[in-house]
Amino acid sequence: MPLDNPQKRLTATNSVLTAASVTQGRYTFTTLGAATTAAVSAAVAQSYVMNLGMPGIAGQRFRGFEAQIIGTGADNSTATIVFWQLKYSQGAIDFELNKLGSLACIFSTAVGCSDATGSPVLTTERIADTLTWTNATTTSGIGDMGTTAYGSLPIVARNGSNTPGRLYVPDVQNGDVFCEMYLGTATGVNLVWEGIT
Repeated sequence: MPLDNPQKRLTATNSVLTAASVTQGRYTFTTLGAATTAAVSAAVAQSYVMNLGMPGIAGQRFRGFEAQIIGTGADNSTATIVFWQLKYSQGAIDFELNKLGSLACIFSTAVGCSDATGSPVLTTERIADTLTWTNATTTSGIGDMGTTAYGSLPIVARNGSNTPGRLYVPDVQNGDVFCEMYLGTATGVNLVWEGIT
């Protein structure tokens, strides 16, 4: 049975970036690729975007998202994801990035259950069971403004007992989301996501 809002893998291959390097400001995807690292092309930078749909069209816009963090490495290895609100200019010539917050992740013994084509989590990939969200403040982003304006504080469901953790971001304030994913002690990091209305 087809699903209207299935879980989707953010990128086909896991990120192996080793440090965050994006700052708030205006970018094209070409300059964003250069800003993340010389190894990240404009096309790869664009694939790190959660497209939440078109504003103003009924049934085609998600307000926020849920995510499950996946990756490779040893049990208890770590990674971090910085979530940025992405707002396009008219004509999509360039866009603006505003920091929503960051998520510290610890991977568990839980793994995917299928290597079939289209499976979002492979059997060789671990799922994070411990997640810690840090809201961006007015000096570093807009995460706390969204919490005040929309009552939309992101929350995490995790218990650290080798069961999959989950991040809920109820409202990204009328933008898409760019995910800057980088390693701690893990060897790869990615996420599986779905939109929330």
